[in-house]
Amino acid sequence: MTPRGMFRHEMAVQNYTMSVDSYGQGTKTWSTLATVLGYIENADGRSIESVDVTRGQSAYRIVIPWIDLVTIKSRILLRETGKSDRTLEVTGVVDPDLRRMELHIEALEVTA
Repeated sequence: MTPRGMFRHEMAVQNYTMSVDSYGQGTKTWSTLATVLGYIENADGRSIESVDVTRGQSAYRIVIPWIDLVTIKSRILLRETGKSDRTLEVTGVVDPDLRRMELHIEALEVTA
């Protein structure tokens, strides 16, 4: 279990719901499940090159207190004082000891 003193980064965990607008188009609406303090570390950083665009992609390992309903369809907003929120796409969620005490999350941040 991760020592709680390492939980220093403020994060909002969000899930989406699909709604249909007046034109029949599906729209994602994100809502916050919880705002928590968690631990985050950079797992990998690499550059992705496509036809004429180079993007950066960073992988992170995150540990947060247990929150029900966090899945690979969730996202995390990393909040930093005085800066815009950074959006991390969840790619993996594990309850490491099956005790519902904390979640270990793998996430990607893609920047243009």
